[in-house]
Amino acid sequence: MAAAVFVHVSDIHFGQETDERLLIHDDVKRELIADAADIVRSLPGSVAHGVLVTGDIAQSGIQEEYEVAGKWLDDLARAVGCEIHRIQMVPGNHDLDRKMLSVGGEHILNVIRNGGPTEYEKILSNEVDRLALFARFKAYGRFCEGYDCLLDEEGRYSSNLQVQLAPGRSIRFVRMNSALLCSGTENHAKPELLIGGRQFTIKRNPGEEVIVLMHHPLHWLKDSEEVGKYLSTRARVLITGHEHNPKVKIVPVEAGADFMMVAAGATVPFKSNETYTFTYNILVFDWDAQHDALEVQIHARAWDPQFTRSKKDERIKNEDEPDADTPPWRLGFPYFRKTQKPEVERPVAGAAPHVALTDAPVLEMIP
Repeated sequence: MAAAVFVHVSDIHFGQETDERLLIHDDVKRELIADAADIVRSLPGSVAHGVLVTGDIAQSGIQEEYEVAGKWLDDLARAVGCEIHRIQMVPGNHDLDRKMLSVGGEHILNVIRNGGPTEYEKILSNEVDRLALFARFKAYGRFCEGYDCLLDEEGRYSSNLQVQLAPGRSIRFVRMNSALLCSGTENHAKPELLIGGRQFTIKRNPGEEVIVLMHHPLHWLKDSEEVGKYLSTRARVLITGHEHNPKVKIVPVEAGADFMMVAAGATVPFKSNETYTFTYNILVFDWDAQHDALEVQIHARAWDPQFTRSKKDERIKNEDEPDADTPPWRLGFPYFRKTQKPEVERPVAGAAPHVALTDAPVLEMIP
């Protein structure tokens, strides 16, 4: 079966421009669409099967910013051959409208910051308290609903896209909101944000592995230890944004099980320099029939200011193997082996096995 291809953008910050940067940023975003279309056309299948957005789509979480963002996302999806209902997104700390926070909402945030998971769950269990927190996501909620990618307003994880890479071998995208408690003053040195048990207790399904989308990396979370335990054992890939610093880390969890963390750079940082430049990724997920594992390939792209176009981003390496090349990473996926392995053909003696059943992955929108 063919691999599943996804364009990954993060931290686009529509609405941040206040001067001549608007012209440069608009040009970069146009060039990104053209570059993504070229890269996707060079891959088997020549189309992308989805777009992943790991937060900070807007700058201030207001409707006008999402109107512009929507036009750009639609153009990106069209250029890479992706239907817009296959865009998966999560909110970031800039996707909430802080002016919508009431006095009662401020009190609720302080109760959680001074407490922890117990206070968080108590507040999420109260409909009135939940409404005070989620009011700030009004514009974002309307925006993501337009892509059939709803924000769960009871504080649970969301999931509606499953991709079958081979018979009995699927990946499922799970979206988590790490921005619900954001106030604009949070930092990773003294974490205040929470994911909570409503989100990280992901269901296990035989033959299916989970790809988690979340804006903040784990070390920004107050409950990072428990979240990390659950995600590393229930999911296999965590894709985040926020820090504008692209990197990859693969952690062996146990025999035959790995956990991959992909941190995005900023698609449009406020200013571009040697440290923070315009970046995006094209992620390719494929089933390795010989090892019954998942292969993940990252086509990392970064802006070249000399030639004013995107080029290969040489910074993307496994943190634990910085000197190694970056071919597809093969990950141990134990839930694949919970169901019968698909039959494979060996057309030539000694050749690697391959599945010859269909030419494309099967994408399904699920409840």
